[in-house]
Amino acid sequence: MNNKVLVQYVKDKHKKMRGVLVAAKMPFHLENVQAEELVSIGWSYTNFKAGDKFEKQRGIDIAFGRMHSATNRRVPYQIKRESKKFIDRAAKYYKIDRKKIILVGDASVI
Repeated sequence: MNNKVLVQYVKDKHKKMRGVLVAAKMPFHLENVQAEELVSIGWSYTNFKAGDKFEKQRGIDIAFGRMHSATNRRVPYQIKRESKKFIDRAAKYYKIDRKKIILVGDASVI
């Protein structure tokens, strides 16, 4: 099993870093699906309006936390938009069908 993690930073329209996407194979236990066949994507996105500042390591930590907790949380539009390209990248990297990649927090499997 490939234990490597993909990381991608998300930038806004002004080219400032705002968020992080991380992907890794996760041990999901779903009916009729082997655990190593699924890839989970976690995310973080900075809320500048609330006075937050982007920090790479903190963003990665939050994205990993979301990836492991699998909570159902509203995914910001900017993350959804960037995740489409990231899912293609993860599918190619992990050599897996993109239908077996889950964006954590999104109600649907992409």
